Amino acid sequence: MDEQLMDMMYNFEHLFLPRALFSNNQDLIDELNQSRDTVYVLFNDICVKMERDNPFYEEEFMVRYYQMDNVWSVIHVFFPHPPEAFLCYGMYIFFDRNLSRKGCYALERRSDTEEGDEKGILCSWDIKGQRFEHDYFDPKRVYAPVERAFEIHSEANPEQKKIVAEAESFIANDETIVTVADADPDDEVTFDENEEE
Repeated sequence: MDEQLMDMMYNFEHLFLPRALFSNNQDLIDELNQSRDTVYVLFNDICVKMERDNPFYEEEFMVRYYQMDNVWSVIHVFFPHPPEAFLCYGMYIFFDRNLSRKGCYALERRSDTEEGDEKGILCSWDIKGQRFEHDYFDPKRVYAPVERAFEIHSEANPEQKKIVAEAESFIANDETIVTVADADPDDEVTFDENEEE
């Protein structure tokens, strides 16, 4: 990945998407609910503006939906694997039924360990665009950063009544989406197009 493409991805992940989420003029959550290829299309539009070919495939911008409890839903956006530090593995967009308490979190790649293993740091953005760093995670442990973001987001919105969802799944865009409540945060997860949920 050349320097210009790295800058484009960084700005897309760290500036464009958080701003789109909190914007009054754009409903990113609705767009993601309407079409699972929204993130790919948005990045492709940036490539067109920059007069560049988009080197990524639509499948590299996978989207999953989670119901965390009776209040919070999450859209998990997977990005193409980050080849270097400061690009993101994925983004976690939190929202309630009224879309009034949005949250934007991402797992950003950091310098590899001495053993050569990748590591990521959970980051978040507020409505003013201020960025915060939280905890480090092994990026192969996909659910652990989602669970931690859920804790942070819940603590930031204590007035919301929280009851763990009893349903095993919920339906969005005619697809069954599993809850993360019973997932082991230490489970290693791989993503395959033919994967069974």
